[in-house]
Amino acid sequence: MKILLSLLLLFTVSLSAKELDKKSAEFIKKEISSMLELFNKGDGKALLDKTHHSMHALLGGKDKFEKMMSQAIKQVMETGIKFESVKVGEPTQLYGAGDEEVCFVPKVSILEMQGRRFKTVNFMIAVKNTKTGQWSYLDGSGLKQNKNLLWQLLPKLTKELTLPPNSMEELKSK
Repeated sequence: MKILLSLLLLFTVSLSAKELDKKSAEFIKKEISSMLELFNKGDGKALLDKTHHSMHALLGGKDKFEKMMSQAIKQVMETGIKFESVKVGEPTQLYGAGDEEVCFVPKVSILEMQGRRFKTVNFMIAVKNTKTGQWSYLDGSGLKQNKNLLWQLLPKLTKELTLPPNSMEELKSK
């Protein structure tokens, strides 16, 4: 009976996920790359504009979110964190989440901070409003410490999925 239920659950999750078309995948990759490139140069406007509304609500409204984001950008610039490279990977399949569809987009960053180099492997979450077709995004790096935050932000997203890797390691200096 347990095996039958497990197979039924797996089949149901498979039915709720669908492939992302190539055009959408390329659009998402370009949009995320552009937002991250601008952010790494100290310009967070695109990231602010494209952040999913659930993050605004979680942090007490869009104004508070924008203030926190501006402070974070300023702090990153002041601490001298330098991004050597950011590689955006292929988006995963789409998962239904009520009136939205969600996919995960892996990214690998090499950064330098206080004379030390690090490699971060994490992901962005791309969220499509199925009514408007508009994409918005969430950074998945904070989910390493609090995986349940994902379902706080996207409560209608299935819990039966595997998140992409989320890690950080120090690299040897050049």
